[in-house]
Amino acid sequence: MVACAPVYPTAWSAVRASPGTRGRARFEASSGRIAYHPRRMSLARPITVHPVVIWPYVEAISRLGLTLPDWAREAQAHSDATTRLPYEQTLELLSWAVAFTGRSDLGVLAAEAVEPGHFDLVELAARTQNTVGEALDTVAACAGILHDGLTLELARDGEHAHLRIELPRGAEPHPAAYDFIVATLVISGRRQTRIDDLQPSCVHLPYPEPPGPHPLRRLITSELHFEAEALRLTVPAAGLDIPLSRANASMGQALRDAARELLEARADDALASSVRKYVRSGLADGALSAGQIARKLHMSQRTLRRKLEAHGLRLRELIDQERHAQALSKLKDAALSTDAVASQLGFTTPQAFHRAFKRWTGETVQAYRDRTRARSTRG
Repeated sequence: MVACAPVYPTAWSAVRASPGTRGRARFEASSGRIAYHPRRMSLARPITVHPVVIWPYVEAISRLGLTLPDWAREAQAHSDATTRLPYEQTLELLSWAVAFTGRSDLGVLAAEAVEPGHFDLVELAARTQNTVGEALDTVAACAGILHDGLTLELARDGEHAHLRIELPRGAEPHPAAYDFIVATLVISGRRQTRIDDLQPSCVHLPYPEPPGPHPLRRLITSELHFEAEALRLTVPAAGLDIPLSRANASMGQALRDAARELLEARADDALASSVRKYVRSGLADGALSAGQIARKLHMSQRTLRRKLEAHGLRLRELIDQERHAQALSKLKDAALSTDAVASQLGFTTPQAFHRAFKRWTGETVQAYRDRTRARSTRG
């Protein structure tokens, strides 16, 4: 193995990304460094990750003696199966850590901090498959549990197989994150096959080549190629047939089914959440038609309707639910007249709002306002 001495910040430069930014690494000839430059993110939808994605970084950062941001400590202490974090925060954490630790090997350090079972259902489903290929297919199918925007595609091509790993445009991670992904796959593969020198034949990394020994040389002697379009690992096709040490066909299928059910539930929540977000903004500016909302979601009206129906949802019902929730909130504001509330919620007439409110609550607008005013006075 080739030791890799810390080279941040002399060989690399990282800056803390502000919320809503993404970065791009590039080589700067004038300084002889690779700099990570944040840019504004332009995402079609909000991207979230499960806290287990950042825990390895948190552990590595803690071991290096840095004090974690409050939100990272909270996520570590109070997460459960439903907890999600904005992807922008993970970018911030990694950029901040790189800037302050000065470690070129932060991604590899984080991967080495991952304990068996860390990735929970996704890892359990993968490691109970029969072969390496089945395990990678399982990770690809379940990746959304860990990261909304992460996609993996395993393609077989004659004597070789290629694992392509991508994030949506506008959400590329810091270069150290790519090192983490590669190192995690290598370490996990060795654990599950009990082959100590298991490694890809070559790795294509989507950032410029850094000066000096690469951090991944701690783990692999594979060919490394840089400035690739996407992260890609190439392995011999025969390597996909290597058996896993904990293969259990029946348990593996049960765990894949559980992962699929969890993904379907998340898809329902994610789609409804995105639509509600644009319904809320549409209520304010009058853009409430299906066509207007579909355009904001970067899809056709027909596709939006089909996706909603596939999840048992209807746009009219989501609009109705959002109007109901906002009506209850706005009517508590004594400074707003009922007509003003009706207008803000997109009703063409006050009468239409009164009828809808009676249908939602079983009481009149005036009765609701009197009751909430009396409760406020008593409080």
